[in-house]
Amino acid sequence: MYMTTIGYNEATSTEAVRDADKYEGVYATVGLHPENVEEYSDFDFIYELAKNPKVVAIGEIGLDYHWGGDKERQKELERNLAALEVVKNNYERESKTDPLTGCLNRAGFVDVLTREQERLNKHGIPVSFVIMDIDHFKDVNDTFGHNTGDEVLLNLSRLIQSKIRNTDALVRWGGEEFVVLCGDTPLQNAQFLAEKLRATVEASVLIKQRQITCSFGVAEMVPGEDPKNLFERADKALYSSKEGGRNRVTSAAFRGGA
Repeated sequence: MYMTTIGYNEATSTEAVRDADKYEGVYATVGLHPENVEEYSDFDFIYELAKNPKVVAIGEIGLDYHWGGDKERQKELERNLAALEVVKNNYERESKTDPLTGCLNRAGFVDVLTREQERLNKHGIPVSFVIMDIDHFKDVNDTFGHNTGDEVLLNLSRLIQSKIRNTDALVRWGGEEFVVLCGDTPLQNAQFLAEKLRATVEASVLIKQRQITCSFGVAEMVPGEDPKNLFERADKALYSSKEGGRNRVTSAAFRGGA
């Protein structure tokens, strides 16, 4: 068994499993050669590779016809590859998803942002960024415990997801911060959405122990803008909402400042 990758020489199954990290960012094609299997079975080798989140994809198995015409063996390998493709897809999905809330994480966010930024730069389709932060979340954790804090995060994410479009992306940005990335949405519409979400959260019972509210910052991306600058503008707007008393929405100016 060997692995062929862009920019790398052939490797035996043992070497490939041991040094799988070096295949980061390449498309791997697996070829099966029974004389080179060593201590790893065909299935074990591909399974170990599939579990590695740094491997971009596993290509088709190249069946070597020195199997002596064992068609059943070939069919078994094909079934194994199909099963492992599911495993690989699951690992890839999990690597871009927040395990608690099921929202996208930052890695998943990058893919969506890249797509929306391209639509903005090429076709002028607006994209806006809504960042929200749970007010006094540390106090919730300190007073009622982290399980209650997790309950807030989970219930909030479900509530927000139910109030946004299927084309919007909800991201757990970190801790108690969430982001809604809104494609085809100018600043005014994003501000309207943020105010609707703010009022919805305020009127909802996320936990029985106390009322939960959120503060919001909103910004629209400028064509050609560095995403870091977009986030900084939205974050400044969020900070203004916090400083202004919390449970409110603030929109960022187009270029710098809030």
